[in-house]
Amino acid sequence: MKNTNSQKASRVVSNSAELLALLDDNGRLREPVTLAGNRAYSKLQALTSFDGLTMAKGCCLAGLSSVTTLERVTIADGCQLYDLSAVTALRDLTLANGCRIFDLASVTTIEDVTLGTDCALLDLALLTAIKNATLAERCRLGGLLSLTTVNNVTLAEDCMLNGLSSLAVLKDLTLAKGCRLAGLSSVATLRGVTLAEGCSLLGLSSVTTLRGVTLAEGCSLHDLSSVTTLNGLALPEGCSLHGLSSVTTLDGVLLAKNCALHGLYSVTTLGSLTLPEGCSLHGLSSVTALNGVTLAKNCSLHGLSSVTTLNGVTLAKSCSLHDLSSVTTLNGLTLPEGCSLYGLSSVTTLENVTMAKDGVLIGLSSVIRLHSVTLAEGCSLHGLSSVTALDGVMLATGCELYGLSAVVSLDNLTLAKDCVLGDLSASMRRRLVALQEGPRE
Repeated sequence: MKNTNSQKASRVVSNSAELLALLDDNGRLREPVTLAGNRAYSKLQALTSFDGLTMAKGCCLAGLSSVTTLERVTIADGCQLYDLSAVTALRDLTLANGCRIFDLASVTTIEDVTLGTDCALLDLALLTAIKNATLAERCRLGGLLSLTTVNNVTLAEDCMLNGLSSLAVLKDLTLAKGCRLAGLSSVATLRGVTLAEGCSLLGLSSVTTLRGVTLAEGCSLHDLSSVTTLNGLALPEGCSLHGLSSVTTLDGVLLAKNCALHGLYSVTTLGSLTLPEGCSLHGLSSVTALNGVTLAKNCSLHGLSSVTTLNGVTLAKSCSLHDLSSVTTLNGLTLPEGCSLYGLSSVTTLENVTMAKDGVLIGLSSVIRLHSVTLAEGCSLHGLSSVTALDGVMLATGCELYGLSAVVSLDNLTLAKDCVLGDLSASMRRRLVALQEGPRE
């Protein structure tokens, strides 16, 4: 950091004591000073001004509570400044890459400020105005509780603005790739907002409609508890919406590949919904049936605690259904390759279940007996804590059974190579070894 008006040669200092020894009675430097780089300088409460000070790369200054201005200053790479609680404005300030300035709780104005890559200005709770601020990649402004507009801020990729609780409207705003705005609890209107790939808006609890925002691939909107309908909304690939607790139907919403909707606690039916590849729906605790639902490859449904039957649902390869605690039977079910069912705590039998390669059933704590069960290659059953016998069980290569602590019989068990029987008692492990070795000659 330097005062650009300095003309005299600088004295190099390497510790706090040397620096403090060069202050006059008013806390100002008596001559130009350069701080040695990559060192910490603490307990600087006597310093009142940065005039005449030049900072080398990687310096850390703490205890700056008597400094009142940060104007016409340049800060070197990787420097950190702490305890600047008396500074009320940041003007004509340039931060090189990797700089951090903390404890800016009294700053009300930022004007003509340029931040290099990966910089941060933090604890800006009283900041009300930003005039001409430019942020390079991965910069962050934090604690922006009083700021009412962000339109005078230019953000590069992956920048973040936090704590924007006084912002009432987001309008005519374009965010670069990967940018995040957080704490938007007072924003009621999104108008002319355009998000580039991977952008996020967080804290949108007052927003009631998403018609004023344009999303690109991989964008996410969070805390959408006041949004009641998604009708007419088309989400690009990889986008996600969170906190949709007031949405009651998914009619009229168009999802692209790998999209996700979270917090769908008020949705009671999915109708004849068809999900594209890789999509997921979360919080479906009020849905009672999946009849007519079609899932493409790698899709998942979560929170299905009220669903009692899986009749009528169509699964593709590697799909998963979660929290199926009310499903009592899987009779007649055919699982495609790589599909998984979770939370099957009420299922008592696996008879008449067909599983393709790499299928998974989890939470089978109520199944007492495995009888005449044949598993395809790579399949696994988990949570079999109540099973006492494996009778007529045939496991193909790489199959796995877990939770078998109560098993007392391994009659008529057929194992291919690389199979696993987990949690057997010591006596049953010995019995398994004997079966695998075959009768002695």
